[in-house]
Amino acid sequence: MSRPLYEKKEHRESAYKAAMEIEDKTSAKVEMGPPMGHWDFIIHVKNKPVAIADFKERYNTHDKYKTYFVSEKRIKNLLQEAIARELKPVLFVRWTDGLRWLEIAPNAHVDRTVGGRYDRGDAADVEYMLHYWSKDFRAV
Repeated sequence: MSRPLYEKKEHRESAYKAAMEIEDKTSAKVEMGPPMGHWDFIIHVKNKPVAIADFKERYNTHDKYKTYFVSEKRIKNLLQEAIARELKPVLFVRWTDGLRWLEIAPNAHVDRTVGGRYDRGDAADVEYMLHYWSKDFRAV
């Protein structure tokens, strides 16, 4: 049995808004990724792809918690794509106080715990999570 598809139109729209904000605030151009992909966009600087990014949205300020946690599978998939394409892996998160980003270091020492979502009743939503220091994310 396959898992339900959770990517919604609203996620794609929110990722697109983040991409437009990145373009507005930097000299970069952003290429949207495929629907249901392991990444949300590729960032180009001077017409050259330089980074591949995943985008998340949270409904609290960036400093409410000491760490931001994300699915280990998501990060591994992002890192694999980045290595294959020879691009920097980047995680963007829109918190209520702004859009921030973090370059994911492939060999970074981060805490690993079990966590995830419990509200959908999907056992596959509970998995290994990686914790990144919230203070390390930089404002766009």
